[in-house]
Amino acid sequence: MSKHSEHSGSTTSPGVGDFAPWARFRAGTLPAMRVRVDSQACTGHGRCYSLAPGMFGADDVGHCVLLHEDVPEELEDQARLGVQNCPEQAISVED
Repeated sequence: MSKHSEHSGSTTSPGVGDFAPWARFRAGTLPAMRVRVDSQACTGHGRCYSLAPGMFGADDVGHCVLLHEDVPEELEDQARLGVQNCPEQAISVED
């Protein structure tokens, strides 16, 4: 089995689709932080997108939607603010 299919079961070549971060890593521009939202845990309190509108949005029922999975350096504080203020702990960051 090839390395790229071990990660996600995808047959997409590295640098395309899900693997764009690998292309950025090779280019030396990999973001230092990624953010995730557990859609099962989110109940739509709205604190994330109220406090950090550059990072988070809302779907049609008020649940959190990520505007950036790979966090630009200038939005890292907003990503952390969303994590710190989510009452359901549905948002996490990976440094």
